[in-house]
Amino acid sequence: MPAHKSKLVYILPEYNPDIGSHFYHVSELLEQAASSVDIFLVIEKGKVKPDVPEFKGIYLQKCSFFIFRYFELWLVLFWLRCRGWKTFWVHYSIIAGIVALDINSILGGRNFYWHCGMAWLYKMNPLKQMFFRVVLRYSTLVTGTEGMKQMYIRRYGLIEEKVKVMPNWIHLERFAQWKEKKEEARNMLGIPKEKKVVLFVHHLSKRKGVHRIVPVAQRLLDIADILFLVVGSGPEEEYLKSEIKLLSAGKEKLENSIRLEGSVPNKEIPKYLAAADIFFMPSDEEGFPRSLLEAMAMGVPFVASNVGGIPEIIPSDAQAYITNPEDIEGYANKIKALLTQDSSIATMFKRHAEQYGINRVLPRFLNILKF
Repeated sequence: MPAHKSKLVYILPEYNPDIGSHFYHVSELLEQAASSVDIFLVIEKGKVKPDVPEFKGIYLQKCSFFIFRYFELWLVLFWLRCRGWKTFWVHYSIIAGIVALDINSILGGRNFYWHCGMAWLYKMNPLKQMFFRVVLRYSTLVTGTEGMKQMYIRRYGLIEEKVKVMPNWIHLERFAQWKEKKEEARNMLGIPKEKKVVLFVHHLSKRKGVHRIVPVAQRLLDIADILFLVVGSGPEEEYLKSEIKLLSAGKEKLENSIRLEGSVPNKEIPKYLAAADIFFMPSDEEGFPRSLLEAMAMGVPFVASNVGGIPEIIPSDAQAYITNPEDIEGYANKIKALLTQDSSIATMFKRHAEQYGINRVLPRFLNILKF
């Protein structure tokens, strides 16, 4: 007789097949986990359901207004709990975290809450901050690194035994398809082969360092054929466009050195990394940046800020290429240095990324569920 599988309700904030965020990676992990765990996926926002026959069910929320969304989710999770689904795993969403706690406080069960970011650096309104603290205190928090775990414990007074560490993961095979295909990727993206491409992939916000792209690019204009390729959208997109336009009117001609791609589905990111020479991440705040894993998986060297869990997840030999978030000169100098590196650095990053392969991380996910 086959062993009885545990049952998990996973609440994901958003899903669509062309999403540009890290939520795409979550669906990949759950698809593989479905052979070991019965999974019911609840999606808070989206228009289509993932096509995963292995899932026991998928519910896509219909309401968009906050109050209606809350009660819709409450009814869905209550119905699932009454049908024997005792374990809820909430990815990031504070609303879903509160709903899950409420239901399991009544009927009993387990609540896991994934969060990995330096939330204390940014103001929340008092009500949201209160709910966030409640979710952290009464759920089992899952975060990306030991260092981030200790930060949460100190900042929010959490019990150490109630905070678990699980690294982010990457589907290495999806990225392997674009290895050694720089010329093909550049042809598809319309990038001349002689260009030195510095790639930025992220939400275009101040916390992700968008305001540093132009100052760093200005300091690298002496490098012939340098191109900053910016992938993403967000609140600072218009600011970035205006800065490029303003400086392009003068002698610096930044319009020839910075190209904005807009939002790109995550499934297309390997192609952009294949075309890149350097990955650039000048963030003010990070937890366990998936984009850095993507760059390492493709063997693309990076220059990044020294924040959050970044120092913990990169090779020791790459520590020289992270710096203080405000260090514009440092970013520029490190990009210059990396442009002269030989191919051995690419091999180092690819090997390091293997420990974050989805097949390596999946057992840790399953072990946490046994807790």
